[in-house]
Amino acid sequence: MQFNEFRIGIGRRIRESRERKGLSQNQLSEVCRITDSYLSQIERGVKNCSLETFYSIAAGLHVEPSVLMPIEDDERGRALRALLDALSECPVRVIETATAQGEALARLHTALTAGRDT
Repeated sequence: MQFNEFRIGIGRRIRESRERKGLSQNQLSEVCRITDSYLSQIERGVKNCSLETFYSIAAGLHVEPSVLMPIEDDERGRALRALLDALSECPVRVIETATAQGEALARLHTALTAGRDT
């Protein structure tokens, strides 16, 4: 992934997360103490932001900064992002339970598809 694609991917993730949480650009920019215009440029991948601003945006969205890192933009990547967003505000105990359930589902999937092309 080239840097430009990386920057655009981060901007896309910020926008997706903001929209999923029902926040306007104005609301998020006020919390982060940046201008609407600057947030718009970040979301469109036009401008870089400092790590401090990136962290502020993540905090304003109530997500871990890693949630805003780009993942491959295919069906699987979108599903993983949705899962990360859904769990991002949960207590650790809930995340651990979800992880254990996910591992059990993966083992079941492997057992059921063994020997088959999927």
